[in-house]
Amino acid sequence: MSFFVHHFVEDIRKAAGCICCLIILGPLLFVIGAWQFFSAPTDTQRQDNINAMNGAIDLWTTTYQQPFAAESFSVYYTNPQQAVTLNRGNTADFVNSDLKSYTPVKYSTTNSVLPSNAIWTEGMKRNISFTASGNVTGSFKINLELFSVYENSDSESTCDTNDGEYSHGRCFYYYYLSGVCAKVSSQSGEMQLDLTYGGPGCEYKNNFPEDVGKWIPAIYTRTPYSNGAVLSRTFSFDRIQIMIRHQNDPYVFAQKLTQGTLSFGLTPGQKLALGLALMAVGGFFILPCCGFVALLAYCFRQKRHGHHYEPVSSYHY
Repeated sequence: MSFFVHHFVEDIRKAAGCICCLIILGPLLFVIGAWQFFSAPTDTQRQDNINAMNGAIDLWTTTYQQPFAAESFSVYYTNPQQAVTLNRGNTADFVNSDLKSYTPVKYSTTNSVLPSNAIWTEGMKRNISFTASGNVTGSFKINLELFSVYENSDSESTCDTNDGEYSHGRCFYYYYLSGVCAKVSSQSGEMQLDLTYGGPGCEYKNNFPEDVGKWIPAIYTRTPYSNGAVLSRTFSFDRIQIMIRHQNDPYVFAQKLTQGTLSFGLTPGQKLALGLALMAVGGFFILPCCGFVALLAYCFRQKRHGHHYEPVSSYHY
């Protein structure tokens, strides 16, 4: 009997916990939804972002696009005689009907200049060198870490699910270099790496968690750890894309403006719809809670002000 009583009590506790969550969650969602709904007509964040982006596009189109399109870049690892020429491209980076149209200019190659095979060694770094020629000449190097390890406190189950290595209470995730994207600008008459925003990379973040906001030119991809194979695996770097952009490229500005999300915010219509949806869900959670509270209040009143019957002390015939 005690077994069933124990489980019955546990079920009551779980139900009470769910009800408490609904009591808190319902009003919270409703308030957030109401704020979204009523602030939608006056919220200018998206329009401010669009205006800033269009200003950056105008600056790019009138000042930087044509001169940068006249440049040429080559890259090599150790031997300048084996330099690979980067190809100029103008593929659009994103499409947004609210933005002005523009012609992007970026230089890239997938021909390897790094070792075609490398044994995993944490912290291994290599320099790759660039040469710019055209209206503005220059040369510069980028020091790249080929392999990196990210350590955190994920649980063992989470670590295993995400293909990490769990050891001594810590989780280790392994990353290898999968791409390079750097931004440049003309400085004192020479084409050089541009450190605007804090680093020479052309994206606000990459796949490596600790590099968010540091504008690192290296782009990493996580590789699974299984039975220690990652420590002896040979990696090939023969298909890494190496890309050069201008510091005033609208794509680079969009990375800075949106902190890497490339989302300029919700439109007023989207905010109205989101507000209505949140209020509806919040109301859906609130109504059962109100009914439950009303039922408790009714039961309490009945118990407190219930009917009292006088005992029958004698019978009369």
